[in-house]
Amino acid sequence: PEAQKGTFTVHSSFLNQEDQSQLEQGATVILRVAVESKEDAEYVMIEAPLPAGCVVKNKNKTNAYDSSRANFKEKTSIYCGYLPKGTHYFDIELQARYKGIYTLNPASASLMYYAEEQGNNEIKKVRIK
Repeated sequence: PEAQKGTFTVHSSFLNQEDQSQLEQGATVILRVAVESKEDAEYVMIEAPLPAGCVVKNKNKTNAYDSSRANFKEKTSIYCGYLPKGTHYFDIELQARYKGIYTLNPASASLMYYAEEQGNNEIKKVRIK
């Protein structure tokens, strides 16, 4: 899907990477998900899909509003009890393990009890060399 903007605007990128579509095998990278909330929100769930060739290296919280995280093979779900209006950054430390070309599905943010209030970014391709 293409980027959708609603209550939330979502962007994802790899920190300290000149070429956002290419990672080095064995390297540790930070996937940053930026969520802009148009208004104060309660019970927000942020889903950050991971490229298939990467694994979560560090499972620590990185934001004061990050209540809890659930790490799966394919994504990290971040739960926020309260998210004030503004832009917030959530970092996920990954290790690029397997060579190949992978799809990075859209990251999304939504209200857990009103899922139609959401936003997501676009699909990206990532190459691990």
